[in-house]
Amino acid sequence: MRQDFNLLPLHIYLQILCVIYSELLGMKDTISEEDLLIDTTKTEIEKRLSETEKKNTILNDKLDFLETKLSEIGKLTDVLFEQIAKRN
Repeated sequence: MRQDFNLLPLHIYLQILCVIYSELLGMKDTISEEDLLIDTTKTEIEKRLSETEKKNTILNDKLDFLETKLSEIGKLTDVLFEQIAKRN
């Protein structure tokens, strides 16, 4: 059975291979995950994060607005039911 995986970009694999090769040569160094990202990849990720945060803020504002309106509708519905009950 074939499974599709989300693969990393090729340049990430090449950087990992360079790190492994350097370690084999005895050139160990502390490498963070950030070091494995080239500037364009990091910039793209930061851009997408910023866009996602903006969309999240907009959606939260819309949700707050809809919750307020739903609460108002609920109150008006209660008033209408009270008026109907008084008439009967």
